[in-house]
Amino acid sequence: MAVLAGAVGFVINSLFVGTAAPMLGRVFTLPIAILFGPWVGALSDVPAEGTVFLVRHGTRAGYVLSEGVNPFYSDIDAHAMAQSALDLAVRRQLCAGARPDRIAVLDNFCWPDPVGSPHKMAQLVRACRGLDELARTYGTPLVSGKDSMKNDSTMGGVTISIPPTLLVSAIGRIDDVASAVTLDVKEEGDAVFVLGTTRDETGGSEYFRWRGEREGRTALARACFDFLPHRALLDLAGWAEQDIFAHV
Repeated sequence: MAVLAGAVGFVINSLFVGTAAPMLGRVFTLPIAILFGPWVGALSDVPAEGTVFLVRHGTRAGYVLSEGVNPFYSDIDAHAMAQSALDLAVRRQLCAGARPDRIAVLDNFCWPDPVGSPHKMAQLVRACRGLDELARTYGTPLVSGKDSMKNDSTMGGVTISIPPTLLVSAIGRIDDVASAVTLDVKEEGDAVFVLGTTRDETGGSEYFRWRGEREGRTALARACFDFLPHRALLDLAGWAEQDIFAHV
């Protein structure tokens, strides 16, 4: 029980999961008709899934703003990190009530200097490939972006670099802001459902950070092998040849 309490305490106090109270005084919100967000909870100190606001007064149509980021995933795979950031931004859109066919995204690359570092350059290439693949799959066009590629500091002959990080921001349409859903539970006894197949895929998680470990690439390898029979069927059907494993 003590181990579980320690893990939970670490996770809920982490920068990307827990309270955002230290950030509250640093966030500027525009004077628009915001329905809820960017903070929710009894003390309004928990990051919302997304910020929902009206398009204009006199209509119930609105927009949802969300973001996704997980820099620690780059320790395992920058390709997976980029896809995780986009996936999280889109999931938050849907959880808040946005239409899945009306979501656009933008990228913000926060990267250590890749010039002269084949490893950091390779990570950048893999992140771009991952972002491109999943954006096409989700049908979420990249409408804008920003790149910062010199996030390093050299002191005493030692260079310290930030983790390769991609922040994905998303904006989506919601037809009726009254149907928007907030993150908090609504009643005592509300059920929590885990959707989809769960595997040993906790790499890059806050829990693994707490344990001081990182997961390998078994999930990626499994996905590749699982897809091989489908690739064979596509070949037999005359599907155009593509380098589907270029990112592996």
